[in-house]
Amino acid sequence: MRTFSCPSCHAKFAWKDAYLNRKVSCKCGCVFEAFEDPEEAAPQVDPYDVADDGEGPAVPPASTVAQPAMPAAAGITPYPTRPTRITADTAGARDVSTFRGVVLPIALLAVGVALLIVQGLTLSSQEVSAGRAIALNGVFLGLMVLTMLAGAAIAGSLLGVDFGSLGLATLKFTAAAVFAGAIALAVAGMDKSDSLTGPVVAWHLVFIIYWVCFHLFFDLDLQENLMSVAVIAFMQAAVACILWTI
Repeated sequence: MRTFSCPSCHAKFAWKDAYLNRKVSCKCGCVFEAFEDPEEAAPQVDPYDVADDGEGPAVPPASTVAQPAMPAAAGITPYPTRPTRITADTAGARDVSTFRGVVLPIALLAVGVALLIVQGLTLSSQEVSAGRAIALNGVFLGLMVLTMLAGAAIAGSLLGVDFGSLGLATLKFTAAAVFAGAIALAVAGMDKSDSLTGPVVAWHLVFIIYWVCFHLFFDLDLQENLMSVAVIAFMQAAVACILWTI
């Protein structure tokens, strides 16, 4: 290969006839007149970092060799992504189990409705009739269900939690709200004083029941469970306070 050398740093460059008797600049800063090396010179060529000192174009490299792309390691993708965590059932196929996903919510819903009727019949001997008591308790449980669904939607949006298919998730939320609400009404009704002890204890029970139900119904970790229950309970407490002041 024909080359020429820098007299200062002795770097070698690819020779072209166009460089004959022309001044070029080396990467070391030396400006010199190019002369071709003898044929027996060692071909240690650096084709870069030399340019004409005059008006001619920069000296191009003798050759350009494409560098092969580094192969990806087996089983590793360039941009790994975190897989979406399945947190609940989708179209029934992802239920933790048929019992916990369908049978248990229906059973809790039935127990909650039964408690609602029993409480209404118990109050029939007092000033409020049984029908009116059942209707009032039904309105209360209806508000519990609505606030539960709204709170679950907010929790899912804020926390990125997927509770699964809409139909089964609605059944589970409704069952948890009705069962917890019926227990809360029963506990609060045991306190015959004017203090808030009964309602406070009942509200704590509601939080615990929600946590247990969410643990059974949905495949959530501890943080997702607690945060979801906290959002729902806070929303229901806010609605309860508003109704209390009306």
